[in-house]
Amino acid sequence: VPILFLFSLFLSSQTKTTAGFGNLWLGILGALGAFWGLILWGWGFISLGTSFAVLPKAKKLKTRGAYQFFRHPIYLGIGLSCLGIALGLGSLPGLLFTLFIIIPLNFFRAKKEEKELSKKFGKEYQDYKTVL
Repeated sequence: VPILFLFSLFLSSQTKTTAGFGNLWLGILGALGAFWGLILWGWGFISLGTSFAVLPKAKKLKTRGAYQFFRHPIYLGIGLSCLGIALGLGSLPGLLFTLFIIIPLNFFRAKKEEKELSKKFGKEYQDYKTVL
């Protein structure tokens, strides 16, 4: 799965592009999205600590750090950074790959992860979900 994220970045950087699809503000918006996406991605990773796993697992319920504001900060950060890079570079293949592969994949992973967390933590996780 991490290879797909790297492929999205590679695809965006290797295709013929015009920054922001020729629109300065779209280029700036893309750059800001990529920046904040990477920040959120890293903050989520740090917040997970030793609970991080490549495949969805329910080790420990995290509700602090990035997880007190976002239910899935890593997935959100990945999507935002890939989308921002594709927009910032004006890469149609990168944009399409992000919209039709990266974002749905993260949605699927989040749903699978939520099932695991619900199974392991029950009411505690349901209460957390109602807050976010």
